[in-house]
Amino acid sequence: MTDSTHPALEQAWSLAGRGQLREAISILEQTEHRENNDRILGALSHLYYRLKQYQPAELAARTSLRLNPRNQLALCTLGELAIRRDRSEDAVAYFRDAYRFNPQNAYISRRLASLLIRTNQSREAITILENARGNHPEDRSILDMLALSYLMLGEDERVQMIRKVIQDLPTGQSGPSDELADTLRHLPIEAALKQIESILRIPSFSSDPHIRHAIADVMFSAGRFADALVHREAAISMSTPTDWQKLRHAQCLIRLERHEDAMIILDGNRHLEGMLQYRILLYEALAGSGRADEAMIGIIRDLDSNPRNRTLRALLNSMRRRGVRFPVFRPGKEEPDPGPDA
Repeated sequence: MTDSTHPALEQAWSLAGRGQLREAISILEQTEHRENNDRILGALSHLYYRLKQYQPAELAARTSLRLNPRNQLALCTLGELAIRRDRSEDAVAYFRDAYRFNPQNAYISRRLASLLIRTNQSREAITILENARGNHPEDRSILDMLALSYLMLGEDERVQMIRKVIQDLPTGQSGPSDELADTLRHLPIEAALKQIESILRIPSFSSDPHIRHAIADVMFSAGRFADALVHREAAISMSTPTDWQKLRHAQCLIRLERHEDAMIILDGNRHLEGMLQYRILLYEALAGSGRADEAMIGIIRDLDSNPRNRTLRALLNSMRRRGVRFPVFRPGKEEPDPGPDA
């Protein structure tokens, strides 16, 4: 480790803390002998991952681990990459190693516990979360996940005890509930549905917009669109939705054949026209609102640039079956308004 390592890391983490990820990476990439320093490489792997530069993230992580198999940032980066690739067993293995080297770390404990819950290993998740709770007694996210783990094992008395602890936390004390919400989304559908009623009995869960959005996603995946809409709209009433959540709201309305209500949401979010997902929902809503010709024009134009998109093709075939005719553009004539640019 060279003398420049500590200042470089300190400066890089300071920049990263202010959201200046590229600048942080630049500092580390210019560090002398970085290719022989596992700490620099581990930090680079983490920062590359945050920028969604997954190939350099993996390369930096693997190089770091060749130098030091205990580098936790590198192990966590490979764990996150495995999650993205739906390789749960690999992800568990990486986070197990990271946890073995640093069982006091709250992030590592949460991520490993989340993976164990998803893969039906709630008992082991409880062991990890109880240990984490001892180290971080006021970490709301750890308590939330611990309550979910006990729920899945049917240990209601434990759940009530943890609920009381959560209620007694100092005012303003909270943790990132999106970790718990993500865990719920990745449970097998039947397992998730089985837990939802119990989850909603816990005020700290039912009043959390992240968790209600997650429940909406589970309900939607199960084909229970009316229930999904209830939870989506409850979540939206609690906090300003993201653009993606707005689209999921419109999608739910479309599945319930409330096309005009979906159009109100879509018309109010025209700044999303550059997203293909937005345009597909718009075409579905237009078609259901009696504006099939507008929808057909948009679909055909989008298929020109996305010829293999299965959703567009399925929508096109559905409209064909309903007897919607292809628009004809005659030379010298002005084309009809196609709606949003495809």
